Amino acid sequence: MVVEIVLGLLIALLFNQKVKGLKAYRTILLMPLFATPVAIGFLFLTIFYEEGGPINGFLIPLGYKIPWLSDPTWALISIMLVDIWQWTPFCFLVILAGLQSLPQEIYQAASLDYSPGWRLFRRVTLPMLQPVLIIVFLLRLIEACKIFDIPSRLTRGGPGTSTMVYSFFTYLTGMKYFDLGYASVQGFVLLVAMMIIVIFFFKRMRDIYR
Repeated sequence: MVVEIVLGLLIALLFNQKVKGLKAYRTILLMPLFATPVAIGFLFLTIFYEEGGPINGFLIPLGYKIPWLSDPTWALISIMLVDIWQWTPFCFLVILAGLQSLPQEIYQAASLDYSPGWRLFRRVTLPMLQPVLIIVFLLRLIEACKIFDIPSRLTRGGPGTSTMVYSFFTYLTGMKYFDLGYASVQGFVLLVAMMIIVIFFFKRMRDIYR
């Protein structure tokens, strides 16, 4: 989530400038967001294939071979990369909308004290963008806590239990082992945890607006 928000912020800052062909670039960048997660899982299962996949097919002649899906660490990294590829456009889109909604009058006044660059971004842009960043973080946190499609198609929770996310474990508990009571409790615990997190962040946003 942190990588997605940082990348989304950097890309949004870039696209907030006057760039030729901005609409075309924006459309291409948003395409992963509209892809079906199950299809993405199968797509990257082919890409990360260790023997004949396109990535290792390029690396093996160079003397490298990455165990994308058979090593616990690399399997987790693989899921992270796929999730970053899919959801960074969402962070970019929301943050870009937030940047374009900031009042230009404040920038005109701030330009008297700060030159365009890091100081202006840190002291003016970032504080005004904080509510948008909190919303993006909250939405991504909720989505990340219920991620299911990509791990279930890409690694099936393996190797071992290294990529066994909570939602997939709940699914296995109820639909494979038929312990519906335990699976219901797991779902309820996730709901309560998400409610506590949402209440905390909305309280934080109220403090910001005060």
